[in-house]
Amino acid sequence: MGLLYLASSRSMFATDGRVSDKLVHTLAYLLLGAFALRAAHGGIHPLRLGPTLAAFLLTVAYGVSDELHQLYVPGRVASVGDVLADTLGAGLAILLMGFLGSLFARRAKASP
Repeated sequence: MGLLYLASSRSMFATDGRVSDKLVHTLAYLLLGAFALRAAHGGIHPLRLGPTLAAFLLTVAYGVSDELHQLYVPGRVASVGDVLADTLGAGLAILLMGFLGSLFARRAKASP
């Protein structure tokens, strides 16, 4: 979250058109969502509804607060599209961590 805050505090944060801004948002919030899920579940485990929902909402709320923060940074604007990309990243984190959690659980069951 600190790195995202620092990045959004910069007046210019260009990707030079080589990489989509929305892709950067999606990947950044996929990482944040994965870290939030891991923290909420105490490791990489099969996902449970309560901690998963809490991690998802925390990640999306941080995305919204990041866009509001950018309203006060010269040269930056807030964007609903960026929040949607952040939300997509958080959702992809759930899919990724859900897959990893079930994979690790299957491996643990198979081990003697």
